[in-house]
Amino acid sequence: MLHKSRLTLLAFGAATSLTLALAACGSSGGSAPKAAESGGSAPASTPSGTPIKIGLAIALTGFGSAANKPVPDVVTAWTKWVDAHGGIGGHPVQVVVKDTTGTPAAAQSVTKELVEQEHVVAMLMQDGATESTVGSYLTQMNIPVIGSLGFDYTLWDQKPNYFNTNIAGDGSPRAIVMAAEAAGGTTIGTAICAEVAGCVHSADVIQAFATPRNMKYGGTAKVAVGAPSYTAQCLNFINSHTDAIALEVTTDVAQKLIQDCDQQGYKGVYLTSPGTGVIALVSAVKGSKIGGTLSAFPWWIDAAPVKDFRSALAQYAPKVDIASNYVTAMWTSLELFRKAVSASPDDLTPAKVTDAYYSLKNETLGGLLPQPLTFTTGQPHAPISCFWSYTYTVGDAGNPKVHQSGTSGNGASGDLSSTCLPKT
Repeated sequence: MLHKSRLTLLAFGAATSLTLALAACGSSGGSAPKAAESGGSAPASTPSGTPIKIGLAIALTGFGSAANKPVPDVVTAWTKWVDAHGGIGGHPVQVVVKDTTGTPAAAQSVTKELVEQEHVVAMLMQDGATESTVGSYLTQMNIPVIGSLGFDYTLWDQKPNYFNTNIAGDGSPRAIVMAAEAAGGTTIGTAICAEVAGCVHSADVIQAFATPRNMKYGGTAKVAVGAPSYTAQCLNFINSHTDAIALEVTTDVAQKLIQDCDQQGYKGVYLTSPGTGVIALVSAVKGSKIGGTLSAFPWWIDAAPVKDFRSALAQYAPKVDIASNYVTAMWTSLELFRKAVSASPDDLTPAKVTDAYYSLKNETLGGLLPQPLTFTTGQPHAPISCFWSYTYTVGDAGNPKVHQSGTSGNGASGDLSSTCLPKT
């Protein structure tokens, strides 16, 4: 059964980037503290060192905030889980959460508060609409940005203080074409947000990547958040024989578009991008065929590190719906931080955290990263090119089906095996 409710997947944003999450067999990643499968586990000694403080700037209200709702509770669960097992080298962990409201002015204000008043040693960003407006400041201040989901590839793939774990840039729309193929699609169309000019680029990349792969292009449809109906866009897709619609829109728009297209008789698959939110908004559209890519590990997999994740959330945040790419991406980012600084947690500074990330070599977190990660001092991280492809019919009792193609990108087998973009 799907954990915590029916699977409902929908695309969050206009900008595309992110990673997937999985793990390589034979990973160099150390084992995570074990969470109890039931009833809790014997706690370690209570951490008494100086707290390790991380900042999280996240859109909890405003544009694109719906998919972020469970994230603060996930952060709290992770800190409780880590502290219950001795903290990081005897230090408790604190994540200071600030709402960006999805607006540049607020994002700039709360980011400065976290850096200059809270004196955080690292930053988490979760706002595709505003992350670009604070990128220069964080780079100038030499603050390591450690996740969770990143959208602006000019930051995540080009700035050495950004430690990306997500597929970004043009890789994201290319991945969705491969997901369309895995779902049996032959003609792909793109629904893009009308509010952000950059959404058009995603559609252009999808069309350019689909053509040489012998997949037809069914057209691009702009959809606005406040539009009363998307019937016209749906009919255009149907008339062009589109059987796979890439959703490069916000969650509320995705829900409305799926409802309208289903009413018009659309029978194809709706595709989420690696910048995906998985929330309950779409669960009412029973029978809809959903597919696409995940940038963070599938929550339903029965691999040991994923079971640990579920157990920790069940123990410390039992009301959180874990069926979310946003949830698993945040967990992965926090776990990578814990791994990076575990060898030298005393007197942490942003500079020491940055050096700690540069010390990571071929890291997979024992099963939670998409491919082995190595960060090189002073250099941007090489773009991540792997992802998970899945399909699911809303209302089904079972879990989604993972579609793996080609050589495993993370070295794992079974449903933990990732698919990668072709090398160019």
